[in-house]
Amino acid sequence: MKYNAKKFINFQNPHIIGTEKKEVLKTISNNQLIGPGNFISKAEKLLEKQLKCKKVVLTNSGTDALEMACILSNFGPGDEVIIPSFNFPSSATSVLRTGATPVFVDVSSKKMSICIDSIKKSITSATKGIIVVHYAGIAADIIEIVKLAKKFNLIVIEDAAPAIYSKYSNKYLGTFGDFGVISFHATKNIFCGEGGALIINNSKDINRAQVIREKGTNRFLFSQGKISKYTWIDHGSSFIPSSLQASFLYAQLKQGIKITKKRLNIFKIYNDFFRKHISKDKIEIPIIDEKNFGNGHFYWILLPKSKRMIFMEKSKANGLEVTTHYEPLHSSVAGKRYGRHLVDLKNTEDLSKRILRLPIHTQISKSDQKRILDILDRTINECLI
Repeated sequence: MKYNAKKFINFQNPHIIGTEKKEVLKTISNNQLIGPGNFISKAEKLLEKQLKCKKVVLTNSGTDALEMACILSNFGPGDEVIIPSFNFPSSATSVLRTGATPVFVDVSSKKMSICIDSIKKSITSATKGIIVVHYAGIAADIIEIVKLAKKFNLIVIEDAAPAIYSKYSNKYLGTFGDFGVISFHATKNIFCGEGGALIINNSKDINRAQVIREKGTNRFLFSQGKISKYTWIDHGSSFIPSSLQASFLYAQLKQGIKITKKRLNIFKIYNDFFRKHISKDKIEIPIIDEKNFGNGHFYWILLPKSKRMIFMEKSKANGLEVTTHYEPLHSSVAGKRYGRHLVDLKNTEDLSKRILRLPIHTQISKSDQKRILDILDRTINECLI
């Protein structure tokens, strides 16, 4: 059976709220297309208020924010930085940019996030930091990881790229470690096409972050009228976004909590549905403790390896797009060349071949939700029973 394109439910469907154009036109009419003022400052201040953090600096992408965090952490040649292998390449490339070496560790089968035991076994005298990925907007064991990092005097960078508004123990992800990173890519809950933000949790790093974002210059002080001319004083790059990006983002951020609530509702509907199928259909679902408050970035299931491709094809034929996720970094061409690992990565290798992600986006209506569950039920019966 072929799917009907008009009724087909895509995995991604970025939602334009409707007020973005109004904000973008403001920055055009004000003739202020570059920062750091105007909508860049407005969006930063709104995020600081929403996330209850010391400082936010907007960037062109989540990758830019990760690169800034690595520069601010003073990683360099001879240093090692621990990262999960089940991960987007930006964590590894950001480490490489500083001359340091990414050290790959395993993930937990319960959360799909970095495994603390794997971290412990990978710490050496060269270890300088840990990049923690909060997979799917659900917190890793961040409190235990921060404790471990303090014991060994390590920098903690929270890659909260998909985790805006997610909390653990009523504290926002990205605000536990030394730095936090958020992405506003079109695939994320809140977006502006591309875009990102660096959360700075130590006051001592704020001024240097402004310099690094402005190509290594003290232009930020110049823009505030505190110096008569600016000059090159540090490492840096063109990490600052335009006010056009920021104005679009500002409109999205104002609706951020509302968007999150809708996505969480869909997440719960999936979770309730799959609870009925865990044992008889060999489906594993996310395990989330009571202190973990996610943001509904996406929902995932784990299937037997032999069934995943069949399930994807049947689901598509029935009118629903489901998709896989990361390929392990340690087994990639670049991972073998530039990184290393000291532990067995069997969870990463196993889970990467079993995971399927389901769509959660704000354009899924109540009738769509019912139809999705009908499709999933039909697909389970066709593939797993």
